[in-house]
Amino acid sequence: MATTVEPLNDLLPGIEAAQDADQLAIDMKNNIGYPGLSIAREQDQSMNKDLDMQWKVIVGALTNGGRAYVPESLRTQVISLFHDNP
Repeated sequence: MATTVEPLNDLLPGIEAAQDADQLAIDMKNNIGYPGLSIAREQDQSMNKDLDMQWKVIVGALTNGGRAYVPESLRTQVISLFHDNP
């Protein structure tokens, strides 16, 4: 009997931990929490408003466009997991 494996569920805690140490993830989480930090910041954000709105925290993990943001430190492992021959 075949079993279903959900590798993302197994990786999620590691991704969340890696995001806590990743500067881009930290910056994006701060931007999500504080959308209007200053007038200059608002002007900069107005150009990228649609792009910024794609970043969300879902189930504790930062996502972009509905996909989990995987910090560079885990990318090789995730790519291997999803693309290597079983």
